[in-house]
Amino acid sequence: MNNRFFSIWNVDNTPCSTGLQQNTASALACLFGIVFVFAEYQNRFVRYCAVQSLFAGAIWMLVFIALSVLSLTPLLGAVFLLARALFTLLMMVAVGVMAYLAYKGKKVVLPWVSKYAENWSAPDE
Repeated sequence: MNNRFFSIWNVDNTPCSTGLQQNTASALACLFGIVFVFAEYQNRFVRYCAVQSLFAGAIWMLVFIALSVLSLTPLLGAVFLLARALFTLLMMVAVGVMAYLAYKGKKVVLPWVSKYAENWSAPDE
């Protein structure tokens, strides 16, 4: 493990059960994770992208709700609204970058999230 915040690994091309090419399916899985969690049962990389997308979306939702509640405080509410907007923009860019890298056949390993995504992305037997 290196000391960087995230790492990127190359992935071998394997067939998908959805009939799509792996690069297309993995990029779409980053954008529409819930669909590919249920639709893809063969390709581990596509399932990994889908599960990682779901976990990243759940983290975004929790932070968004927390910042929304904190934005109700007097005097500091505008700061939390700005933080919420910036965090949302950051997440949109991050998901777009993950989708682009998945299309290029690169696996993005994020701290905290990827460990669970790897465990939950095992193909159905």
